[in-house]
Amino acid sequence: MNGVKKEVLQFENGNLGSVPDNYQRPRRSTASRHLKGFGIGVICLLLFAFTHRGFNFVRDVSELSTDSDEPGYPDPSDGTVLRCIGGADWDAHYDLPQWAHEFPLGTESLFSLPVDSEALYFVSRGAYQYGVVTVEQSAEASDNVIVRVRAAYYKDEALDRVNVCHLERQENQNVIGIFTPKSRLPSQDNKDQVTFDVTFILPASAGEDALYIKKLVTQAPLFVHEVAALSDTVLFGTISLNTANFPINVQSVAAEIGTFTTVNGLIKGHFRSTSSLKLTTTNLAIDADVDLFGGEGTEPAELIMTTVNAYVLMLIFVPRCTKLLVVISSPIDARVSLSTASGSGGEFRVDAQTVNAPLTLTYVDSPLDSQLNSKAITLNAPATVHLHSAFEGSFSIGSSIIGPSVEQHRVDDPAGEGRKRLITTSRSRGHIQGSVRWVGVEHSGAGGGSVQVSTVLSPARLIL
Repeated sequence: MNGVKKEVLQFENGNLGSVPDNYQRPRRSTASRHLKGFGIGVICLLLFAFTHRGFNFVRDVSELSTDSDEPGYPDPSDGTVLRCIGGADWDAHYDLPQWAHEFPLGTESLFSLPVDSEALYFVSRGAYQYGVVTVEQSAEASDNVIVRVRAAYYKDEALDRVNVCHLERQENQNVIGIFTPKSRLPSQDNKDQVTFDVTFILPASAGEDALYIKKLVTQAPLFVHEVAALSDTVLFGTISLNTANFPINVQSVAAEIGTFTTVNGLIKGHFRSTSSLKLTTTNLAIDADVDLFGGEGTEPAELIMTTVNAYVLMLIFVPRCTKLLVVISSPIDARVSLSTASGSGGEFRVDAQTVNAPLTLTYVDSPLDSQLNSKAITLNAPATVHLHSAFEGSFSIGSSIIGPSVEQHRVDDPAGEGRKRLITTSRSRGHIQGSVRWVGVEHSGAGGGSVQVSTVLSPARLIL
């Protein structure tokens, strides 16, 4: 007993005493070590999510307000309200809606917008909502674009938080907006969400020419965007579709100016442009067939495709080591056809860039005597450009560590004049420069184009 008291007194006085020579520190179990490794991995994952811009949704969750459950309303900048529906004001109510089988309740309302509007907008803003927006065409001619808005939900309280409004932003600029509370209450769950099915139904053209829509713009995060096969029957002056965390799927679309933007979503489809086309995403792929038409303007017809950094996070557990593995893949695969009304001439600019993923750019068609300025750039992944035989100009191919390459194929004169193709190359470490042109007795090409293919630590290949 006295010995026990003495040991306690020594501890209280700051003297921990001596450790016996035969003392062995207890060893932690294998499960304990793995649990510690798991904790380290989770911390790494959370740090990555909170600091990387591609994972803003994590921070968004942390910023949710706890004091708002009021219905959503438009901002003054959205325009003048012409009509709003909410709660029981919808045109029709359904049990077990056919467009969303997992929801027990549904509603629907129609809006009519002038087809000759200076601009048509679709805006979604607030929590609790997600869905699909579709652009399609009716077989009947009309002076109006019909916008059908369907909602599916679990309980009436969820629908009561929604306002769907028709607004006029400026003269003859029409907006359809879905507005819900800006933030979610912690006590609410998935059954407080509402899913929407929004369809823009364009009328058929009243004449032989394609229907012309001056401008269509969406700002709708968490909405899948679907465009039907419209390229032969509808021409957009400007079309700009914008979402986040969901894909943009286009069967076919034709526009003077086209902009398609998402984050964490695939962009896929057939696009035609007579002036400018921009496809932009992050963290997923671009898979596109593009028809780029060069007109008589002073500016070149342009195509810009950009995607970066697709992350797949995996925690790998092995004895004494836990690793956070980031697998990255955001490829670009594009087939591009260049054309002009006369079949010759024209100026084109194509810029395709990604990071840590393959890039493949194939020129399917090109006018004679045209000028193409093309850049295809990636990092840490293969870059391949396959030029059409009509291309004439200079080229530059660069790749560190793994050398670049040029593949030359025997091709016929695209002008049908029996000309010979002259290709010159010069090589240096990690770099190939050269030129290509058609040479004949009566007609030799101008050779004013330029092509750049670049990557790092992977093959860079140009196919002629």
